[in-house]
Amino acid sequence: MTDPYIAFWPDLVLDPKRLGSDLRLSLLKRQGPTPFTLQPEGGNVMYTFFQLEKREDRTYNATVMLSFGRKNIDEVVDPREYGEWFAAQEWPAGSGASLDRKVYMRGKVQKAHSADFDHVYSNLCDAIVNFHAFNTADGENTLGQKVAYMLSTMYSINALPDKPLAVCVGCNFHSDTPMKRCPCSRDVKYCSRRCQKAHWNAGHRAEHHDD
Repeated sequence: MTDPYIAFWPDLVLDPKRLGSDLRLSLLKRQGPTPFTLQPEGGNVMYTFFQLEKREDRTYNATVMLSFGRKNIDEVVDPREYGEWFAAQEWPAGSGASLDRKVYMRGKVQKAHSADFDHVYSNLCDAIVNFHAFNTADGENTLGQKVAYMLSTMYSINALPDKPLAVCVGCNFHSDTPMKRCPCSRDVKYCSRRCQKAHWNAGHRAEHHDD
């Protein structure tokens, strides 16, 4: 992996019975202070375990570091498929999130790393016994927020300008560059002639007659 971005979680208590199978086997085979790493086949996340210590209740004390490799999200996320996925999400009401570039980019990164997130949550997070240890007084030190912050840093999302995105009415594709606009009086945009033609045949022809 290149350009790793790291989330470091100290003082975990892990229940090996609730670990995913690949992590559980590795943990049971390798005990002691020496770090060991595991990268799932075909995955983009690497686990490093530190200071494993078996407890009397058969759980383990451990410190875990996750390293995520940066991806070219424009190559791994199909824009048409992503438009449909993005439209299906439950964004906060009244936030204008569907046209907010930062929210859009966070969603795109989330989809690009979805397999990695699934592996972390199904193989590690379900086995963490002491989640409360990650909550500070103001509740801002949770595991999920650490990952969200890491992703924002990895892809410089926080540095993006807050500006509206153009949205294709045909496929819901979002873009931060101008799209072709229909000459009718409505604010209708298209990413391609294919979407323009499909929208026209789906009923936009009649809307032109109404103008």
